[in-house]
Amino acid sequence: FKDNLYFDLAKHANQQADKLREAFRKIGVSFWMETSTNQLFPILSNLQIERLAQDIDFHLWRKIDHEHSAIRLITSWATTDKQVEELMKNIQKLQ
Repeated sequence: FKDNLYFDLAKHANQQADKLREAFRKIGVSFWMETSTNQLFPILSNLQIERLAQDIDFHLWRKIDHEHSAIRLITSWATTDKQVEELMKNIQKLQ
């Protein structure tokens, strides 16, 4: 907690998640759960999940129906702008 380091690191993780959240929203993706933290739960089609899994690792969180599931993505204090930008490009390709 010295010099607010904990809060600065959490703020960074949350800001990185916000960028990804907005990228998903721009392509019309809804979320299993709305969060204000560094965790995201976008609901994607099975095809979108297969395509995204080719480039990144994530946790398959919950099956929504026969054609959709929610995945769980988490950002951290170590998530770089470059990583977020690359993932945002992959998200745009899911349209």
